[in-house]
Amino acid sequence: FALAGLFALLTTLVGSDGALGVLFDYLSTLNLILAVFNLVPGFPLDGGRLLRAALWARSGDLMSATRRASLVGQGFGWLLITLGAALVLTGGGVAGLWWILIGLFLNGAAKQSYEQLLVHSAFAALPVDRLLSHPPIVVAADLPLDRFVEDFAYRHHFSLFPVVDQGRLVGTIRTRRVAEMPRGQWPHHTVGELVRPLTPDDMVQPHESAETALQRMQRNGRGQILVVEGDRLLGVLTLHDLLEHLAIRRMLDQNI
Repeated sequence: FALAGLFALLTTLVGSDGALGVLFDYLSTLNLILAVFNLVPGFPLDGGRLLRAALWARSGDLMSATRRASLVGQGFGWLLITLGAALVLTGGGVAGLWWILIGLFLNGAAKQSYEQLLVHSAFAALPVDRLLSHPPIVVAADLPLDRFVEDFAYRHHFSLFPVVDQGRLVGTIRTRRVAEMPRGQWPHHTVGELVRPLTPDDMVQPHESAETALQRMQRNGRGQILVVEGDRLLGVLTLHDLLEHLAIRRMLDQNI
C-alpha cells in the first residue's frame, strides 16, 4: 500500500499525460493489486497469517491453526487455477495462464509452509536418541574386503557402514569405494584402507535434536547420520526413520 501511494503521489506531481506519469500510474496500480492480493486469507500470504493468528488465538493450538490456514490457502490456489483454466478455455490466453501459475505457486507455498512447521514441531525438541531402535551394524577395520562384501554389503544392503577399530569409531566405508577396486584385490586389502574420516556433518550427539540431524543430512548429501558419544557409536539414524516418525505424527494430527 505504501508503494502504491508513493507512485500515485508521483503520478500526481508529474502528471499522467507524459511517459513518466504513465509509468508511475502503472506501478501504482500494480502495487495496489499486489497489496490487495496479499490480504487474501490464504496462507502464507499476509491475510493468511492474520487468519492463522485468529485461529491460534481461538484454539490455542498453533499446529491446528496453521493446518487450517494452509488448507484455506490451498483452496484459494485451486480457485485461481480453476478460474485461469476457464479463462484459457474462453479465449483468455495469457491472462488465464498467469492465474494458473499464481494458483500453483500459492497452492505449493501453502503446503510447504505447513510442512516446514510440521517438521519443526516434530523434530525441534526431539532428541535423536529417542529415534534409535536397533543396535548399529559396525565393521571392523581389519576385516578383509572380500569378507566385508559377503558378510555385510550383500547381507544388509546399506551403501555406508560405520567402521570401528578395537571398539573405537574411526570412520565409514562406502560400498561404492569397494566396487571401484578390482574384485581380485579384495582379499588382499582391509576395510581400514578405504575408511573415510568423519566430518562434523557425518555425526550428531544423542542429546541433539532430530531437526539438527536432518539439517546435517541435507548438508552431507546422505540419507543417514551417525549418533556418537565421544568416540563411541550409539546408532545410525536414517532419513527413513525421520520420515516414518513424521508420517505417524501427521496421521495423528489429522484428527486435530
